[in-house]
Amino acid sequence: MKAINKLKYIGIALLGFMLQSCEKDMEELASQNPNSPESLKSEWFLTSAEKEFMDNMWDEWINARTGMFYAQYWSATAYTEESRYRIRESVNRTFWRAFYSSLIDLEEAKSLAQQEEGTQNKIAIANIMKAWAFHVMSDQYGALPLMDALNPDILSPSYDSQEAVYDEILAMLETAVNNLDETGESYGSGDLIYGGDPTMWKKFANSLRLRVALRMADVNDTKASAVFTAVANDPSNIMGSNSDNALFPYQTANPNNNPINENAKTRTDFAVSETMVSYMDSLNDPRLAIYARPAVNTGTYIGLEYGLSNAQATAIPNDDISLPGEAVEAANAPGIYMLYSEVCFMMAEAHARGWGVTGSGPQWFEDGIRSSMEFWGVSDQAAIDSYVMEQGFNDGDWKNVIGTQKWLALYMQGLQGWYEFTRLDFKKVTGEDLIMLPAAGSMDPELSGIFPQRMTYPDEEYTLNEANVLGAAAELSSGDSKASKLWWDVF
Repeated sequence: MKAINKLKYIGIALLGFMLQSCEKDMEELASQNPNSPESLKSEWFLTSAEKEFMDNMWDEWINARTGMFYAQYWSATAYTEESRYRIRESVNRTFWRAFYSSLIDLEEAKSLAQQEEGTQNKIAIANIMKAWAFHVMSDQYGALPLMDALNPDILSPSYDSQEAVYDEILAMLETAVNNLDETGESYGSGDLIYGGDPTMWKKFANSLRLRVALRMADVNDTKASAVFTAVANDPSNIMGSNSDNALFPYQTANPNNNPINENAKTRTDFAVSETMVSYMDSLNDPRLAIYARPAVNTGTYIGLEYGLSNAQATAIPNDDISLPGEAVEAANAPGIYMLYSEVCFMMAEAHARGWGVTGSGPQWFEDGIRSSMEFWGVSDQAAIDSYVMEQGFNDGDWKNVIGTQKWLALYMQGLQGWYEFTRLDFKKVTGEDLIMLPAAGSMDPELSGIFPQRMTYPDEEYTLNEANVLGAAAELSSGDSKASKLWWDVF
């Protein structure tokens, strides 16, 4: 096993104890010595990576102030700079560092797994998480260090093009799926997502392959369709219901509660955007009562206009607008890696693209809506049936039809909602713009009249890895700018 920082592995061990204690025998845990390297278990590093990945992506900074703003699910009640595209570089730097730190944990999990039972499954599961992480990172930045990134002997890792990153992600996932043994030993309760179940991990990995393939469809339809259809034509390969959702199980108390909940205990920084509230209201969407709270002063749902100035936003009393719903701010609201509803909408889009996958486009589209309603706890079946009947599937306008419903179903997955908007550029089915530019204008001079397409590389890269980051920036259409389109965004 590679040498690791002592404080790091002590922390990993303690985290493993804390998060697994509800399912582990306490006497067994008490007998472990977290100060001894010999007592380390691969599953503790997996536990750490799963939690750190989600905490990093789901907090008030990256999820709320980047993803939820850029996807226009939420608006800022104060400190509106991020909603107007001015980032805090310290946050960007922390996001990048934390992802790579968690990837190192996965490498440690794989190293330890070599000496444990269930080696094959444990390594495959860690590689699925690795592929998921690099996909998030690549769609955030574009080209990034992958091949050299986790080699401790390389201090200035080279950047791989986003196309190369996508190829490697797909290869990782395919290999992991082929190596999973559904009858073999695996992780136990240290896997907080699926309890080490190889069958569930196989479904998650294959569903991720659909996401990766579909996102590259406009730049390489041939490869995208080949990957997608090879996976999707056997529905048992992919998520088949909400019971297959990939979720992180947050708990009721700090430090293991939902990061959004921790922020909401003492602050009211976010309101549901007028963009979302007005659109859901126009559709009589029953999820609105879950996604948002009625304004205290009126008892009705009132969104906050997106991208106001600080002065404009703070002049509006919080009791006059709809704040995020209690369910999404709950301490134990799960972090979302992927939902079955997304799989349904991807299958509907594959039909619209003429890829010839199983089932029918209209049925997959309807299943996507229904599974989203179910996930969010909508219990009024008559309201669901009425809503589904009103949302007609239209092959001729599939980007808007599927895009808007998928956007609604991706609520709280701010980064994924943003990525999907930049990919599809969807509008309302009436043809009107849905996502709007900031009301008070962009604070990023390179985003005048356009939406953010990516995130700029952290400033630290220009200090620690200058030659390589400059080379990656030179390949972008507008340099290292939020206006530069990603490799797969050709329209």
